[in-house]
Amino acid sequence: MLNKHAIAAALALAFALPAHAEFRWELGANYFAGDVDDNNLDADLDVAGVDGSWFFSSVNTDKGPLSEAAFLDRASRVDVLFRDGELDTDFGDLDFSSYGVGSRWVFDRDAGWLVEASFTLDEIDNDETANYRIGGGKYLLENTLVVLSYTYTDPDEGDDIDTYRIEAEHLQPTPIGDLKVEAAYAYADPGDSSDEDIYSGTVTYYPLTQIGVGGRWERTVSGSSSDNWGVFAEWFITENIAVSLEYQDTETTAGFRGVDGDAVIGSALIRF
Repeated sequence: MLNKHAIAAALALAFALPAHAEFRWELGANYFAGDVDDNNLDADLDVAGVDGSWFFSSVNTDKGPLSEAAFLDRASRVDVLFRDGELDTDFGDLDFSSYGVGSRWVFDRDAGWLVEASFTLDEIDNDETANYRIGGGKYLLENTLVVLSYTYTDPDEGDDIDTYRIEAEHLQPTPIGDLKVEAAYAYADPGDSSDEDIYSGTVTYYPLTQIGVGGRWERTVSGSSSDNWGVFAEWFITENIAVSLEYQDTETTAGFRGVDGDAVIGSALIRF
């Protein structure tokens, strides 16, 4: 049996890791639990995932909020992700999984020019959907970035989808903390189906470099309309370890039929 003093010492050491001003790796884990409810169907969705990023060079964490270190340092990286889950419905269960790889390369850090590319594959039972994305952008100001991107979505069934997106993000220091604002607009053309306009925005307030709280909103308009909003909080327990929690609510209206859904997302992150 382990000595309880040894256990206490080990826990104290884990939460007293020396503060590092740089990192090269970022590993995360998350869990999504949600439900969907309309007049004809009740469904529960449970998804667990892991993701990781490797940065081409060490990322400096001294420029602002810890959560924004890669953005502020104009860091180049490679990302990978995996998701696995299950959708439980009144008519049976559906297995879900997703795989992805991507990269952001800031090829001129002084001027702020960058390119991006990613590929994801979503599987729902035997149906697969592949997503290919390319993009490019520039830091217009020290803490302001604009990115244009194109995504080609190729499902096993249904129309292919072309999506064009513009997004901007800006971090503004203030006397009482830092404020991050993000906004995006996307136009999706799914062939013979109705076109979609997608508007989204996120605001995050950092009263301290290790704490962030905020909210996000997204509206999709086509033959129907859908609104998704969420509130979230993140805490870097140490400079290397973070946890976050988010609540989301979705409302979709199509004619006289409405669909409501909500979800809770918990995440953890470690850097080294």
